[in-house]
Amino acid sequence: MKSLKFIVLILLLATPAAFSATIEESADWVDADQSAEISTANTTSTLLSGKAKKIRRPELTKSIVNAPTVMTNTAPMTTMTAPPSHSINCALAYNLNEDELYSDSISTVGEQHCYIMPLNQQSKVVGQLAATDPASDFNLYLYEYDSVQGFLNVIDGGEVPAGSVEATYGVLSTPSYILVAELMVGSGGSFNFLGNSYTNYDSYEPSDSPMTDEIPAITVGQTVTANLDNPSDVDYYAYTLKSTESQLKITSSGSPEHQVEAFINSSWVVLNHDSTYSLTGSLGSTMYFRALATPGTTPSALNNYQLKTSYLVSNITDISMWTTDNLTNLVWEAKNAHSNLGIGGTALDSSGDPVVGGSVVISVPIVDQWQTQVVLTNTLGRFSYSFDLPGCSGNPPLEKWSNYGSPATYWRIYYDLWNSQTSQIHVQPLNQPGNVINLNYAHICDEQVIGTR
Repeated sequence: MKSLKFIVLILLLATPAAFSATIEESADWVDADQSAEISTANTTSTLLSGKAKKIRRPELTKSIVNAPTVMTNTAPMTTMTAPPSHSINCALAYNLNEDELYSDSISTVGEQHCYIMPLNQQSKVVGQLAATDPASDFNLYLYEYDSVQGFLNVIDGGEVPAGSVEATYGVLSTPSYILVAELMVGSGGSFNFLGNSYTNYDSYEPSDSPMTDEIPAITVGQTVTANLDNPSDVDYYAYTLKSTESQLKITSSGSPEHQVEAFINSSWVVLNHDSTYSLTGSLGSTMYFRALATPGTTPSALNNYQLKTSYLVSNITDISMWTTDNLTNLVWEAKNAHSNLGIGGTALDSSGDPVVGGSVVISVPIVDQWQTQVVLTNTLGRFSYSFDLPGCSGNPPLEKWSNYGSPATYWRIYYDLWNSQTSQIHVQPLNQPGNVINLNYAHICDEQVIGTR
């Protein structure tokens, strides 16, 4: 085994900060407009399974002692917040291989062991540790390490309570990384650990941690397109609502191997693909979602899933109607249209900002029935849709002189009626069935010149 030649030790210059609460301790959701099945997926049950390769003491490469060398972290950070403050002071260090389950033991509180893993290219790195004694609390830290450039930077730390699997995550580009195991509380003893890296990861990684300060913050209206880079991958996302908003609309899509869940009322709830959910929380609250493998499936890193979100539409403005028909427009009470009718506008949220991906319902009476279309707003909050109008007979006719042209033309106009002189269009937010805007149009069946003067 290649020996460890040199490690430059680092005392990270960062303000100590405790890990924030998990989602389960901080979310405050109230309700969901659609019911869904409670998830039974266990995301940790398969971690660290199999026979572990025990590290033998003769494989010791070098004892590491603490040193006053100080460096600041100048590499781009890949976690959402500053990594945990930690000083490396390893009693033992080993050069090991990725993708192998190892066994080691620590029995003294505060003792650290270092495990150096090679990294051939920029990758998403996952380190995991599970202790045999559920009462002993171990922490696991991830460091990026470059012996040539001479730096060692802490990236992430698993600091969950005893009895849980410790996990660390990071996207690294350096030649190697180091996993540091440290006994914090208890008698310690044996534990299993391993390091893995994945190259086919999405741009939101690392997004595996359920710790709220490490979950990627996604802007409402932003479409998330991502993948599961390994069978155990779990991707978390956080959406913080504006202070004036308490509702979020979300639609997920993906392969059958993808399962998308929302954290509602202290439980993870499965969201069916291609179904739209309106979720309610408190004003300005943060809503959490995750994507993981559907139980009994093995996801491919080549397949993507999507999350689309928007605020609910509160108001519709700037409404306009148009047609490509060349008509007299002599039915003055309404928009005249013969073969097609376009309708558009802008959807706003409760604070007056454009809604991206909002749903608007347009209903148009055509001949003897209603035609309804649900349209989505674009990145500017605009929506539009064009209806095709069939031929009609029209009764009774309207006869009028035109107000332009010489000589003046006398027209006979046949147009379809809908319980009134003009037909009435309904435009409304999908989430507010009673908030209806009424528009008038006349379905022109035929225009005939019957005289001039």
